Amino acid sequence: MDRRRGDARRPRGARRPPRERPRDARAVRAAAPRRRARRLPRRAPVAPRLAAPRRAAPALPRRGPRRAVRQRVRRAHPTPAARRGGALTVLPHHPSGPVAGSTRVPRSGTTPAPGTSAPGGRQVSFGAVPPTADEIRRALGPAPVRRSRVPALLTTGALLVAVALGVSWWARTYGPAARPPAGVEEIRTPLSAPPLVPAGSGAYAFLQTQDDGSSPVAWSPCRPIHWVLRPSGAPDGGDALLAAAFADVAAATGLTFVADGPTDEAPADERDVYQPDRYGRRWAPVLVAWSDPGEHAALAGTVAGSAGGTSVTADGYAVYVSGQLVLDAPQIADLLTSPNGSAVARAVVTHELAHVVGLAHVDDPGQLMHPTADVRQVALGPGDREGLALLGAGRCAPHL
Repeated sequence: MDRRRGDARRPRGARRPPRERPRDARAVRAAAPRRRARRLPRRAPVAPRLAAPRRAAPALPRRGPRRAVRQRVRRAHPTPAARRGGALTVLPHHPSGPVAGSTRVPRSGTTPAPGTSAPGGRQVSFGAVPPTADEIRRALGPAPVRRSRVPALLTTGALLVAVALGVSWWARTYGPAARPPAGVEEIRTPLSAPPLVPAGSGAYAFLQTQDDGSSPVAWSPCRPIHWVLRPSGAPDGGDALLAAAFADVAAATGLTFVADGPTDEAPADERDVYQPDRYGRRWAPVLVAWSDPGEHAALAGTVAGSAGGTSVTADGYAVYVSGQLVLDAPQIADLLTSPNGSAVARAVVTHELAHVVGLAHVDDPGQLMHPTADVRQVALGPGDREGLALLGAGRCAPHL
């Protein structure tokens, strides 16, 4: 057979004859079978991947909860100018006199509505020329009729309490050097809560209100109220009267009172609210003093006590920071020796301490804040308790 055609098998070991190679590459490409190139299917053009834009935060509403919170924070904290040492307006108060920024004691026939301050009052700006005695007398009108002696009043069952007209307490302005560091002993939450008292229980009035005309000026419930006692001239049983009165007012307001001990400070109509040499770098504590008409003119006649608080206004909000309570020791001593006199004497001290925390007189004889003490009304009335509960729910004052 023909070996060139491969019709017969080559013997084992025989070499394969070499193939004839084309002389150029073109002939190779022409001789080789053509293969179609594999084409990929066409795809839609892919856009470059970019990071998704972050959503912009929605704008805060002009009015709403966040704005209200900012406003509350703005009210609770002073402005930078105030923190740098702006002047604070101090408004001393007296429960029975025309005090700048406060009110006069209501007289007969002028019962204020519950929750309102007593009508009347005169405001004198700082630096004004003090008025004369005649001008004060004309501004106040006729003085209330006073009874002569305490023993005679006891026989009729009544005792006139704190109706003296204090006319010497005027508005003063304290600069940066005349106030303590802000927030001494202040915490973020109230030390205690006032009791729940139903609204509309009875008549009550405040010595001073805020600019809104309804919210009372009160002590900060987030710090204790310190008080000192000048014990000279105290009657027998005077300490027990004070302890009972402070316990009654503390229970009715939820405020915390701390006794700092004795002092030799004498009462004064224009008592300084900041005395660092005597009491350290803090607001002066409430002064409780036993006195007599010879030392303290406000106790003249049948007045058994005189008391009030001193408020400091900063950033448009007023807060009581100090106060004074002066008791007529001879009259209280006579009361303690009379039948049922201890209950009446305790009512007198509680009445005056209620002035210190911010309550004013009312014309309702069923309330302890009636200006005339009665042996039949020797405890806090329902209106007294409602007003004291509101005074115990004041705002914290870390900026003072």
